[in-house]
Amino acid sequence: MLRLLWTQDEVTYRGAFHELTGVGIHPRPERRIPVWIGAGNFASGGIPSDRLLRRIARTADGYKMFAPLGLNENGAVEVVDRLRAFAEAEGRDPGDLGIEARLLAQALPEDDWHDFVERWADRGITHIGLGNRIVGGSVADQVKLIEHVTHIVRG
Repeated sequence: MLRLLWTQDEVTYRGAFHELTGVGIHPRPERRIPVWIGAGNFASGGIPSDRLLRRIARTADGYKMFAPLGLNENGAVEVVDRLRAFAEAEGRDPGDLGIEARLLAQALPEDDWHDFVERWADRGITHIGLGNRIVGGSVADQVKLIEHVTHIVRG
């Protein structure tokens, strides 16, 4: 529904949760807005259900891992493999789907950060998200951590 509103002058739409008749937004975005979906929960260790992965494969431009998968690299790899298989089943090129892995700076030793990012890059992951909220501190502390991780990862 959002993609219709972002691209058409007037939208009539009926879905499971929303109904629009002759609605438009102005100004519309000048460029395509990518839609990324995060999925998973603490109870599942961050591993999304097949139902959610199918929705991502069918409708999203990207998938954002839930932070607990940053502690379970094997589980995260399995999720990525399932997601790519679902994308292919939907007739999509799995390589066109953005995927963000999670680097948890507070849980992964600093000496492993660079290799972690390299392993994900070798698997075709398009983005690395830094899970830094748990570390705490001020905004300046958070910015300093981001700069430090960036420095370490880039070598």
